[in-house]
Amino acid sequence: MKKGIAISVYDKFEELAILVDIIRQNFSDKYLIAVCCNHPQGESHISKLDIDGYVQGRDIFFSPKLPWSQGRPLIVCRNTDTVQRSCTKAIELGADVVMHIHCDAWPLNESKLNEHFALVSERGKKFAARGYGFGFYGRDVPIGRIDDHFFFFNAAYLKEIKFFDFNPLEMLPHKLSIHGILCMQILVKLGLKNFLLYHDQSGCECWPGQEKHLPWYPVKPSSYDPVRYFLHVHRQSYPEDWGQQLQAFYLRKNGMTKGDCIETFLRKYTMPEEELVRLLNTEYCSLLRSLRRRGIRPEPLAQDLVAMRKALMEASKTPWTVLRSLAAHMLRTLGLQYVGKRNVVAGHPDSLWPGVDVAAYYRQTLDKSWFPPDTEFWFDSQ
Repeated sequence: MKKGIAISVYDKFEELAILVDIIRQNFSDKYLIAVCCNHPQGESHISKLDIDGYVQGRDIFFSPKLPWSQGRPLIVCRNTDTVQRSCTKAIELGADVVMHIHCDAWPLNESKLNEHFALVSERGKKFAARGYGFGFYGRDVPIGRIDDHFFFFNAAYLKEIKFFDFNPLEMLPHKLSIHGILCMQILVKLGLKNFLLYHDQSGCECWPGQEKHLPWYPVKPSSYDPVRYFLHVHRQSYPEDWGQQLQAFYLRKNGMTKGDCIETFLRKYTMPEEELVRLLNTEYCSLLRSLRRRGIRPEPLAQDLVAMRKALMEASKTPWTVLRSLAAHMLRTLGLQYVGKRNVVAGHPDSLWPGVDVAAYYRQTLDKSWFPPDTEFWFDSQ
């Protein structure tokens, strides 16, 4: 059975190189590695890596300077495109079963990895993923949520049903995230009888001794599954170089030490576990206290240290917002309820209906020049 690993990346080239070292230098089996990158110079950065196939992602513009109403559908389209193309490339390489991950998500135990490949062999399910599943509903995941890291699938079956053959723009990316889009495809094309939710993402840790609190951003700032040895670290969620130090700790902990890139990385990041955990715990506890004193709920910030720092900084610029939050907190403490003006609508608060036609919304929000010339715009025909 040929096992493929489909990897999506934009510009995290160091993390991609470490991931390739994990697979090539620390695992014993031969895996087909397919990489998709949307970065314009992606191929030149990746050309020296030991991979089996590369595919250039579509040139979809994105800038953090754009208002979120315009930026969100662009980044969702770009992210979805890399997932589609990396997985399709792995199928084309001849893989029988495939795992998809982003380059900052690392499997750290080969035996556990192969147990999950076995879930989608001919004797098992056709698609296996972790996440909250089809009982969780949110704004960007209205029918369910699965993670786009560490999902496994039967290549021949997904090719047959054309699972990855769709236009991300037609999946309403102003609304759906990749997590919601995958659920849509599973329901419509795959069927729940062929799907397995192998883990609900509970029991993971942000760092040693610090449990990851759900449901907010289940893989940010980091998530380490101590049963399956699946790691994801979002470096940008940590100050200083603490994200890199955390990655280095987990590499050593799991014996992933071979390969030129890994060895260079481990020589650079050498903080002892005790010191790292102390720094992380001290910063986290301090930020929790500061946020709560100002009446800011820390839970939605998902233990993201950088986001927590930013929230405190913004609060210092807007004292009236802080006072209002404190007043609301005091009223809740007293058992009272503040009832303000409410915009009563059916469905989620971000619903466009009934005032806005969704096709018109897309026509007004998106500039077609941000997409490649051969893009089909479904909303033009509405």
